[in-house]
Amino acid sequence: VTNRQTCESTLKQLHKFEIINFFEDIFITEQKMSKKELISTSSIILDSSNMLIGDTCNDIEDGKKLNLKTIAVTSGFSKKKAFNCVNPDFIEKNISCLQKLF
Repeated sequence: VTNRQTCESTLKQLHKFEIINFFEDIFITEQKMSKKELISTSSIILDSSNMLIGDTCNDIEDGKKLNLKTIAVTSGFSKKKAFNCVNPDFIEKNISCLQKLF
C-alpha cells in the first residue's frame, strides 16, 4: 500500500529496487484515503503472513491496527528514533534490506 499518486511510478520504483516479486497485490491510495481505509475497503484477506512496510509512524500504527507485522524503514521520512513510540516488529535502513528477512 502506498500513498503514491500513480501506479506507473510505484511499479517503476519496485522494479528499480528489484523487489516487485515480493508483492502479491499493490494498492495505491492516490492520496484520496488513508492506507488503513484502502486496505479495510479492499477485497484482500489479511493473515499473519502479511506485513506493512512504512517510513512513517502513521504507517506502522495502521499496520498494528490491522494486526499485521510491521517493518519501519529509516531511509524515508522518519528516522530510527521516531519509531520508538510505535514499536514496529522490525526496523531496517531501507527497503532493499527486505531480502535478508525472507
